[in-house]
Amino acid sequence: MSKEKTLEVLQVSIDALSENDYNPNVVTDDDMVKLRGNIAMFGIRQPIIARKNPDKEGTYVIVDGEHRWSIAKELGLKIVPVVVEELSREEAMLETISMNKFRGENDSMKLGKVLKELRGHFTDSILLERLGYTEEELDSFIELVDFDFNSLSTSEDDLSDFDEKDDTPIQMVNDFVVPVTLHQLDMIETALKVMQRADENFDRPKALYAICDKYLSKASDADYQKVLNRATDLNKA
Repeated sequence: MSKEKTLEVLQVSIDALSENDYNPNVVTDDDMVKLRGNIAMFGIRQPIIARKNPDKEGTYVIVDGEHRWSIAKELGLKIVPVVVEELSREEAMLETISMNKFRGENDSMKLGKVLKELRGHFTDSILLERLGYTEEELDSFIELVDFDFNSLSTSEDDLSDFDEKDDTPIQMVNDFVVPVTLHQLDMIETALKVMQRADENFDRPKALYAICDKYLSKASDADYQKVLNRATDLNKA
């Protein structure tokens, strides 16, 4: 009968720990306030997971628990409970992303960069099994990293139908609802935020229009012309 692996909890100086350089996890301000209150009252009850720092002996890089560690440091704690695991950087990345699913949210762009790096070390089947993503989700996050947002047109000519200075009366305003998964919604929101950072006057309708226009430009000339003709007909209505 095989024995279960026993993880030893060490009491480690808080200054011997450092955050990793890839964690895509984001925690809301409200959750950070709650976490701070909990740690202030009870201390850190769930050990931080870390691995040995290959660049500095006697120190550790956090795999899971970065927010607990940062709050503990702010509160002046000197010693924190730590479980040290023998992990390579890539294995640590896998574990970090896997643990993030149980708390906070991931920044899609940062997550995409991590997944792109991991794809160079693991097969897709291993990533899907270890991280719980679908193949579509995995591809979407990585494609977001590779997407050239600068290629999206933001000129007034291309977005003339949405010119805020256009005095032409609006004939019709339509809302539409598209069911998406949480991952897809996060992807869309991240793309919009990236585009809005590039141009402060680039609002959400214009951003969606530009994304669709860029996508349709890859279609056949005949199909693309049909879309343009349809837009012209609607403007005349």
